[in-house]
Amino acid sequence: MDAVILTDRLIIREFVPEDIDALYEIYDDPKIIRYIEPLAKEKAVEKEKLESYIRYIYGFYGFGLWAVCKKDTGQLIGRCGLSMSDIDGSWAMEIGYMIGIPWQKQGYGQESVRAVLDYAGRMTDVSQVWARIHPDNEASVRLAVRSGFKKVKKIAGGTETLLLYVCELPAHFQETL
Repeated sequence: MDAVILTDRLIIREFVPEDIDALYEIYDDPKIIRYIEPLAKEKAVEKEKLESYIRYIYGFYGFGLWAVCKKDTGQLIGRCGLSMSDIDGSWAMEIGYMIGIPWQKQGYGQESVRAVLDYAGRMTDVSQVWARIHPDNEASVRLAVRSGFKKVKKIAGGTETLLLYVCELPAHFQETL
């Protein structure tokens, strides 16, 4: 699969069905699913969801949640990307990110988030990207703040309260469209 984004150390690309085993390895750690939805218990169900996502979301929007892979090995280490979501009652672009436990605290999260924000600024017509973060997810909050996000307020997120953050995309991104 071709890269959507290349950074110094990462290949950010569309998922392929063959990524399912690597995703299950990453999601196997309970620390990963503490703040995000776990994968389906049955791998066949999750693979079907992934195939549907690949078929419909990437083609319709031209973006989505992408596979984050190490450039030197090609190994899948997480997810990072964009989605259109209902953010506090309005349709808006949201970023999502997750780096597997073995690759955390090495700068991969920040590298992927910044690259995806750059992509959003260059390749879409949005001026803001939003993030919803569980208040106890301190690592995610730190990553968002280091990447230029500002806390807006607390919002209801299903059965929990979430923190809502926004990143204003630089004006020069909008001028290049």
